Amino acid sequence: MIFIIVLILSLAFTAFAKYTYRRDRLSESAYLERESKANSTRRQSLDSLDYITIPLDSLPFFTNPSKEIASCQETIRHLASCRIVNLQGITNTDLKLAYGAANLPALSEYDNNYASLTATIVKWGEQLINEDHIDEAVRVLEFGIECGTDTSSNYILLASCYIKNGDSDKFNNLRNRVHMLNTPMKKYILKKMDELNA
Repeated sequence: MIFIIVLILSLAFTAFAKYTYRRDRLSESAYLERESKANSTRRQSLDSLDYITIPLDSLPFFTNPSKEIASCQETIRHLASCRIVNLQGITNTDLKLAYGAANLPALSEYDNNYASLTATIVKWGEQLINEDHIDEAVRVLEFGIECGTDTSSNYILLASCYIKNGDSDKFNNLRNRVHMLNTPMKKYILKKMDELNA
């Protein structure tokens, strides 16, 4: 009896292993074929990309800021002269298929600029809050939302500012916006926002 059970389990395992091997081979083959096509895609115009413009005239730049804020302001001013595009969630293969392999270095640079922008916005907003510049922090962090960030800290910090300012309408609008996010951090952000508003 035990021998039969072991035999059945062995046969089942062998069948599953063969199925998995065939599936992986097919998946790998499809990937390699797609990657080959992407690598041979000719260069396309990048004019249709959704470039982000930094509104230097509406962001709160201080004349004699603290060292931390000065560093953020300097980074933002530098990024204002760069091309910035949110390419989150798009694979290199998809980018090459859409815009050509030759454009991948430029697209990577634009995406890196976006990552730098969203990280700096959070750092800047947090430091403004620490120095009790709440209204200025709101302007900075709202710009982060406009840029399409999915950085949890951006939403949580902005929610805390709305609560400090007693702005329940903006808090609720932000919470509704979080509900529409396509990020695994959505539940965490909502939980933190609810804790702030408890």
